[in-house]
Amino acid sequence: MTVVGTFQDAAIFGKARLRRAMTGAAEESLDKLQELVRERTPVDTGALRRSIKKSGPDRVSADVWRGKVFSRLEYAAAIEYGMSPFHISPKRKRALKWTDSAGQSVFASHVNHPGWQGAHMFQLGDAEFERKHAEDIVERHVQIWLGTVDAGPRTVVF
Repeated sequence: MTVVGTFQDAAIFGKARLRRAMTGAAEESLDKLQELVRERTPVDTGALRRSIKKSGPDRVSADVWRGKVFSRLEYAAAIEYGMSPFHISPKRKRALKWTDSAGQSVFASHVNHPGWQGAHMFQLGDAEFERKHAEDIVERHVQIWLGTVDAGPRTVVF
């Protein structure tokens, strides 16, 4: 389907119906993006995955809707982007202490942490959304607006 024109020129097809269709497209887009980001989020306790929320969509102008998918957890950015190697040393004691995987206490005067690669769950989720889902969602909602969901290809010029 090819649609040529602007939101302001759409009076013959009903601005209110178009607004509802585009709001629906924005809501569905945010839902899909949230789902894609959650699928790519690494899971240890599940807290990070559960923290992935969405807000919006909010209409910011006649033909622009805005929303976001985000996490407010303080370590979400470190998981998204990764971390460079860094040095860990004790602040109040003379040694660091932790329990290893065998349950044994380990002591060290300092540790050189190797860092880690980012999971890029937001970046990869967004890229997949744009590549595989965005156009289909908008097209489906435009077809709903035109009342031609199963009518097949057509060109509308207004």
